[in-house]
Amino acid sequence: MMTRVIDSAPEPIRAAFEALQREYSPNIEIRLINGSYCVYERLAIRDADTESSVRKSRYLGRINQSGLFIPARHRYQARRQRVDKARYADQAGLQQEGSVRNDSEAQIIQPKLDERDLFILQALSMNSRISQQYLGKMLGWSQPRTRYSILALEKKLGIKYTLEINVEKLGYVYYIVNAKFLDKKPQFEEIKAAVESEPMVQFAALTKGDYDLFMYVLVENSIDRAKEMLYNLRSSILPGYSMEWKVILFYNTYGYVPLRQEFFEKMLQSKVYRRTKDSPKKTAGTIWKREYDVLSLMNQNSSISFAEMDSGLGLEGGASRYTYLRLLEQGIIKRPTINIAGLQMKYEAIFHVAKHNQNDWSGRIKSILRNIIGESNIVNKHAFVGDITDIEGGLYISPIFNDGDSSRLSHDIEESTGSDAVRISIVSDIVAGSIGIRRFDNYYSNQNRILIEYGEKSAYPKINYSLKK
Repeated sequence: MMTRVIDSAPEPIRAAFEALQREYSPNIEIRLINGSYCVYERLAIRDADTESSVRKSRYLGRINQSGLFIPARHRYQARRQRVDKARYADQAGLQQEGSVRNDSEAQIIQPKLDERDLFILQALSMNSRISQQYLGKMLGWSQPRTRYSILALEKKLGIKYTLEINVEKLGYVYYIVNAKFLDKKPQFEEIKAAVESEPMVQFAALTKGDYDLFMYVLVENSIDRAKEMLYNLRSSILPGYSMEWKVILFYNTYGYVPLRQEFFEKMLQSKVYRRTKDSPKKTAGTIWKREYDVLSLMNQNSSISFAEMDSGLGLEGGASRYTYLRLLEQGIIKRPTINIAGLQMKYEAIFHVAKHNQNDWSGRIKSILRNIIGESNIVNKHAFVGDITDIEGGLYISPIFNDGDSSRLSHDIEESTGSDAVRISIVSDIVAGSIGIRRFDNYYSNQNRILIEYGEKSAYPKINYSLKK
């Protein structure tokens, strides 16, 4: 039963469970109870009367959909501390609007990475197709040693290879949807089933704060078509529940959200040009079938070789490489990159920033830009940043590793923007997709480019990641 449950569990849950087995005890099992993945320890207790061994199990905690291990609050504190060190601490909640509960029970134990490990993460974030030989030369390593280090990081951090795509070049724009349940709240499985079935939704999470559900959605870049698609989305997601929706046009300025494969299969495929009598030539807003195939395949694995792509797609030798380079040249592919899916964190925090004074905001533009590309730890300080239009302000999504991080980041955002209206939402469970977690080289960020235009010297050296090879 255990094997069947873990084999059918989502990847973040499997990764968290395997980490617990390695770092806490191999004598644990996972059970699916009322939609929750519960972790139990198998115990053999000797009965003093019968002198026989009695098998029992003890509940340790549960693993949520984003791979966060939430320990049980029982009396076995010594064991509890070992579990805490092995995996995540209890997720944070909210005491009240805009304030985060101070949970000091445990800190996240970060993997031990040296400067060269961090450089490899940065190089893969900038170009996941970078050759091991080229990367080895940059590190002063042999190709076998470089390959071994990459494989070790893949296993340790759950690295996924994907694409960063400019969806505007494909005729789409992003909207943020914040939704609040007004009376009865559905079960997690019902929310997940409803949201995952919608190809427009690229990322969705349950949150604690002003709203219950956060969604990042993709619609066609046409006012009439966008209205129609957003109306259809509202009509299809949990229509039997009373909900308040707030829909906001969003402009991404930093970071990325990996596109779900459902977008390619159910939305982008409709833009593939098909020659007909009425349409003998490729029209604006369409893409070639070969371009679609390369985008779809590389979105699932951007490190795949061109020879494998040619073979898998039934193309002539060199065709996939030509198509990839053309997509890069057109700006449709920004870069092949990674998503660090297995990095331990307490939760992700969403910061909503109101812009009340345009002149003050504009006068602080340099401090805002510096804050966005501020010092990184293992990954970038902020995973995702953009402008929102409803209140004229910004939205930041950031990984939170330790107690006090969200308060510190909120203070930094307030200081840089001059806003005293920063609201925090805490991600409690991932419903669909993910935020792109990586170690982006901020020399290549738009923020650094603008700071240079303002006359500032770049704080980052320029490194060539050989993107077009």
